[in-house]
Amino acid sequence: MSESFVEFANILDVEESVNDEQNYETNFAERNQLDVEGSINDEQNYETNLAERCQLDVEGSINVEQNYETNLAERCQLDLNEIPQCLRQNAERILEVFNRIAIDDPIIVIDWTNPWPRRGRRQNKRILINHIINNGGRNEYNSDMIFSFRTNHDLANCINLFPLWSRHDRTNTSPDVGHMYRVNKVTERIADMEDSALLVPKLVIA
Repeated sequence: MSESFVEFANILDVEESVNDEQNYETNFAERNQLDVEGSINDEQNYETNLAERCQLDVEGSINVEQNYETNLAERCQLDLNEIPQCLRQNAERILEVFNRIAIDDPIIVIDWTNPWPRRGRRQNKRILINHIINNGGRNEYNSDMIFSFRTNHDLANCINLFPLWSRHDRTNTSPDVGHMYRVNKVTERIADMEDSALLVPKLVIA
């Protein structure tokens, strides 16, 4: 075998080796590109799915809340815009309590004045909350604003026994309670709602 033939064969081997390496590099780059593009597409799909699910959750939550508010308005036989904001914000809990209590039992929802207007010692909101609890009121969900009573008589006694300082304050005429709403269970499906501020004028409530 001549030297020229051997050299020619070696040149072919080198060229084939170079071509093979270039092919490997090309294939590797193409695969990486596909992997990168696929990864980006997957991430975009995950982000899209997450955004769609979050939107559905938000819309679903809003619809559920609106349903509670509408249900409460129907129970009270009022238009939705006649239901005070304080009650609308707590519609789900109020309805749960309403469904549990007996007919004629009352629920009160207190919208406390914020910030608390009292400055005297031992004249704070917690004392009034404890008074309600110790005089027949059940602090629903430990909310400090939704209370149920077994009878209207219990509620009346609780109100009549409020501490004297909560009835009158010469140095601060701001009310302790913004509003106190009373919801009575008339039937299993019907409630009677009123602003009890008009019913208990002796208390310092607006």
